[in-house]
Amino acid sequence: SAVRIIHGANPYPAIQPPVYVFNTYGPLVYYLITPLVKHFGPVFLYPRVVICIAGLIIAALIVVLLRKTGVSLKLSLSFGLLYLTVPVVQSWVFLLRVDLVGVALTLAGLGVCWIFPRRWYLAAPLFVAAVYCKQTMIAAPAACCLFFALRKEWRKAVGLAACIGGLSLALFFVLERA
Repeated sequence: SAVRIIHGANPYPAIQPPVYVFNTYGPLVYYLITPLVKHFGPVFLYPRVVICIAGLIIAALIVVLLRKTGVSLKLSLSFGLLYLTVPVVQSWVFLLRVDLVGVALTLAGLGVCWIFPRRWYLAAPLFVAAVYCKQTMIAAPAACCLFFALRKEWRKAVGLAACIGGLSLALFFVLERA
């Protein structure tokens, strides 16, 4: 997909006679790695470094979020490092998987909603970016909207949903024309 973008083509080509290219994930990671592919060629090493960095960002976000709950620094660091030892994380962190970028963006969005509830609107771009990594990342923004609704903070719940919907729609039309 990144090679197609470099040549000015859409990452989702129209169906035509073989060869078929079907990308099952959102375009954000493809666009993220495109400069690496353009500069270094179609090799997996440098895009995989991006995924490794996303894994480290997730571990750091776990530490930050646990510290925010009052957990000690040692215990927070333990959980952040423990995350990096989970077998699925160890196998995915060295592959070119969109999941880790999406999880990093989702955790960042959850952190914004939780740590800065008055600035909930700052989470919307993070959530939209996560959904454009992988569509199943919609659960986190839905949870934030539900959280605000259950606390009867209707303005925040509706506002976050509207921001996410509006940004998603705008991004869709921008990418559709690319």
